[in-house]
Amino acid sequence: MQGMYVEQSPRRLMHAASLQGGHSDRASNMTTTASNASEDKRTDGRLLFRHGFRRLDRDEIDRIAARRVRIELEARRGKAAATKPLSPAMVGTGILAGVAFVFSVMTWLNETTQDKVDKATAPLATRMTEMDRRLTDRLDAVDAHIERLEVRVDKQFETINTKLDLLLKRR
Repeated sequence: MQGMYVEQSPRRLMHAASLQGGHSDRASNMTTTASNASEDKRTDGRLLFRHGFRRLDRDEIDRIAARRVRIELEARRGKAAATKPLSPAMVGTGILAGVAFVFSVMTWLNETTQDKVDKATAPLATRMTEMDRRLTDRLDAVDAHIERLEVRVDKQFETINTKLDLLLKRR
């Protein structure tokens, strides 16, 4: 069907095909350019409806028109099917899929972030451990020093108490 140009809508073609003998204005315009080139020249630049170099008979017009109408109806059905409301199961499935996707992305981000944090804070943790060890050593040394002082003070108090007891006994 190369070289065809349908200048009417499918409804008009069906109407033209249903007329008796195909003698309407629209049906008579569907001729080839070779057979009617001298009598049917168009000034608007459109090509005539042609099929080979012969006039279309009524059966061909019916077939072409029915095909065009069928194509038009299929296109409209496709648009109507696209505008159907979604079923609740489809909506629920879509929502659950979205939640699962978000959950998986968040899990992945949590794992990768924890690895990055561990890598970044490992030197800091080592420094903190070293500082804790040093501080613990110093505090242990201070505790030992305080204990020695306590022992000395206790000894001096004992000697002072002994001396006071002796003084009190003499009196």
